[in-house]
Amino acid sequence: MDRSLGVAAVTYGAGALNLVNAVAAAYAEKSPVVVLSGGPGHRESRSGLLLHHQAKTLDSQFRIYEEITCDRARLDDEARAPQDIARVLDNCARHSRPVYLELPRDKVTAPCAPVPTENTASPVDGDALAACADEVLARLARASSPVMVVDVEVRRFGIERQVAELAARLALPVATCFMGRGLLADSDASLVGTYLGVAGLPEVTRLVENADGLFLLGVILSDTNFAVSEKRIDMRQSIV
Repeated sequence: MDRSLGVAAVTYGAGALNLVNAVAAAYAEKSPVVVLSGGPGHRESRSGLLLHHQAKTLDSQFRIYEEITCDRARLDDEARAPQDIARVLDNCARHSRPVYLELPRDKVTAPCAPVPTENTASPVDGDALAACADEVLARLARASSPVMVVDVEVRRFGIERQVAELAARLALPVATCFMGRGLLADSDASLVGTYLGVAGLPEVTRLVENADGLFLLGVILSDTNFAVSEKRIDMRQSIV
């Protein structure tokens, strides 16, 4: 996957804590962001003194970021640091969500081991993938009014071209969700508009909510998308 990552470099305390709201929003909306923060050195953690701008404890900042990132590491071991950095950056791209790297200030100039070069991507189970595709196609074939709905994850994971080709091959009507509006606009997909439930176009609402083969691609199952539905959609009967 060739996608850019956002990067924010901040100070310990005031900088990182002021960034919490933005990073939490990025987590909710599947935006890949790398937060690089300074951190207390080993000597400061043993001094017994409060560090300027620290919260409850010196570890509070790290624990706060545990709630709003998909991976994180404190780079306090130069031998392990390259592997930690590689893992954290890989997860940022793989999950399209924020990550956090904390660099203690007494480790800034510490030499590191060579950067690992091995591929950390998980292998694809070809048989499972084929079985999944067969089941999806069979369910869509049985449906009398199938509809594809696409949302922001298609954009976040950089697969708009592939999804547009899939929509054209399946010849399905395609609706976007609110955060995915504009998706597939330059493709040959049969776009019908943006699904907004009771606030949207009645014909789009009826098409999506009456579908007996609802194919959701990159859709976040959130209140933004489905709390406004005119008729409750049974996600257990949908392909997510």
